[in-house]
Amino acid sequence: MSAVEKIQAMLDADKASADSACPVCSSIKTTNISRRDRYGIRISYRMCHSCALVYASPQPSAEFYAWFYEGYYRALLTEHFNRPFDNAALEVEQRRYGSEIAAFILPYLGKKERLAALDVGGSTGIITDELRSRVRRYTGQDLIGTVVDPSSEELALAEKLGLKTVHGTFEQISPDRFDRYDLIMICKITDHLLNPLDVIKIAFNLLSDDGLLYLDFVDLEFNVKNKGLTGSLKIDHPFNYSRPNRELCLHLSGLTVIDEIVTENGVLPGYLCRKAGNTVDDYKCDPTEVERLCALFSAG
Repeated sequence: MSAVEKIQAMLDADKASADSACPVCSSIKTTNISRRDRYGIRISYRMCHSCALVYASPQPSAEFYAWFYEGYYRALLTEHFNRPFDNAALEVEQRRYGSEIAAFILPYLGKKERLAALDVGGSTGIITDELRSRVRRYTGQDLIGTVVDPSSEELALAEKLGLKTVHGTFEQISPDRFDRYDLIMICKITDHLLNPLDVIKIAFNLLSDDGLLYLDFVDLEFNVKNKGLTGSLKIDHPFNYSRPNRELCLHLSGLTVIDEIVTENGVLPGYLCRKAGNTVDDYKCDPTEVERLCALFSAG
């Protein structure tokens, strides 16, 4: 069986959770927009007409995704692109990306002699290693990095880099196992999260009073314009974001944006945030922008 066939068989047997309400803004104004992803896997997606979020519904279970990431995610990528996706193959790309993010964040870090950073879903720790190297080189400060990831194989590589590691899924680990951090990074995984608001709020609570949170999102609008809707959807992204719902996620999490960056040739907008002093409970997405995006996504 191919990777796609094995994944489809497991997905068909999965106890997915069905909820048509938008998981970000809770609107019930949603419609089914696709029943297949770019790999040809049968999975349904809905679109929210209040914030333009496109999300898997029914959403595959946490158990399904644990199985998927344990052995079939990279196999699926290798099969689809016909090239390797092992750690060695990805390191060059990760170091380039990590260097870019580190350069962006560095001017905003405080003047403490020692900084504490947490990388959520940080894989092999290369991004944190790049940041640590840049901090030491340009400021003389020390940075103590901790990487959280569900893959023990990838964390073993982070340990070789001299980073602290915590094995498991971030939202399922007791907060007592973590410290307070001057910087928390959620890089290239927001779209993979099953409960993104929960993860961002947990990270919020682990920030020091003047701490920074960096996170980025794959931009669905960019991808749809270049690949069409089906070509932009993939089983490993149960959430697909555009600007209105990205900003709503940050607002609902009590964050204020202090700077933005776009990486990966325009597809990956990133936000550097602090804790907000106040939030507005009746925050609404721009309806004209949401309508424009919904029309674009519906046209496929």
